Amino acid sequence: MLPLAGAEAGDAVGHRRVGGAHPHREAGLLPGEGVGDVGAGLGRVDRARDQAGALVELLQRPGQRLAGAEQAGAAAGGLVLPAAAQRGLEEGGGDGRQDGDGQRAEHVVVAVADRGAQGLEVVNDWSAFGQRTTASGTVVLDDVVIPVSRVLPAHIVYENQSAVGPQSQLIHAAIDAGIARGAIEATIDLVRNHARPWIDSGSDRAGDDPYTIATIGDLKIRLHAAEALLDRAGRELDATIADVNHETIGKAKIAVAEAKVLTTEVALAAANKLFELAGTRSTLGVHNLDRFWRDARTHTLHDPVRWKFHAVGQYYLNGVQPPLHSWI
Repeated sequence: MLPLAGAEAGDAVGHRRVGGAHPHREAGLLPGEGVGDVGAGLGRVDRARDQAGALVELLQRPGQRLAGAEQAGAAAGGLVLPAAAQRGLEEGGGDGRQDGDGQRAEHVVVAVADRGAQGLEVVNDWSAFGQRTTASGTVVLDDVVIPVSRVLPAHIVYENQSAVGPQSQLIHAAIDAGIARGAIEATIDLVRNHARPWIDSGSDRAGDDPYTIATIGDLKIRLHAAEALLDRAGRELDATIADVNHETIGKAKIAVAEAKVLTTEVALAAANKLFELAGTRSTLGVHNLDRFWRDARTHTLHDPVRWKFHAVGQYYLNGVQPPLHSWI
């Protein structure tokens, strides 16, 4: 966690204005300037203290720092972006609020550090077999100091009605649909121009193989279904942004979750079928065709699709609204 420097008692709630119109300006960033997400993969919010290394306390002594080195997890874009953002927990929200058990409440905050801040190191160790250009890396925090003005109240996204969750998820679903489309287009080109027909097909061209024809038809149907649900989810999201309330947010989240199930499935299926239909030579490294599967398999792990089925079922069967976090 990136604790605060110079947090006088009178400054403790000063960062809350960041929730207004210009959060980048309040954090000392230029509009459009990228920020690496150090919080990626930290797990449940109630474990953030343990995994990030410290609990942010705005009412702590001035100059309080993080003692010792802590590994804070992968930072998407951390290798190239000018700043890094680390999630953590803030005790009491800076204003003495308590939860339902009478304990001081904890809230998620994001602390923004300059990429070159003393004690912050981004290690170039992102070795995933897919999504290699996310420029991620482990972030090591060692006695990093951050001004209170650079601690952003991320909890307002979850404690107040917002369309941030389905917006984020729609982007991820669209990426997976794009991978599927690219894989299918590559497969069609390979079948038409390079693949050889199977001996039992009785065909002179791979494109005349009846099973190959059926498989391409199946993939196209699944892709078009996924794209249709993406369009529907986009319309629901537009309606939510125009009228943000608990009901519209829930509808948008469920619509996006339904789309993400199909985009995940078709991306993985298309990336696999490419090799089945194109033949053994398609696996040669010189063609780099495994990039579709590697990227699809890696990116679709962003949040578990198995929980999309659960959320959708709960919504329609039991009238349960999906959770307010950004992963559904």
